[in-house]
Amino acid sequence: MSVWFPIMCALIGAIFHTSISVTGRIWMMKGISSFELTTDAFFLQGVTLMIANVVYVLCGGQLPLSIMIWAGIGSAFNMTGFFLCTEASVYGKAGPSQALMELQSIF
Repeated sequence: MSVWFPIMCALIGAIFHTSISVTGRIWMMKGISSFELTTDAFFLQGVTLMIANVVYVLCGGQLPLSIMIWAGIGSAFNMTGFFLCTEASVYGKAGPSQALMELQSIF
């Protein structure tokens, strides 16, 4: 497997996560709940990564079933963490900056 494919997936995930975390309060003021915001972001991210996956497979790359299973499990945990971080940055008393600082302490 090419090393660029996982790096591209990580960069796309980081871009979506940062944009939603930064703009979450603005969307909340417009009447969109954080759950809707998170599911919409994951839908767009999923479509983007699905297109990248199809292109990768059509160009000759092979993805074993075990990797796809671990990717699915990881995506479920990722969505749970992403939703909780969005909830903290939108509804948290300390605001988005404190929520993002607490997220950094995990890593």
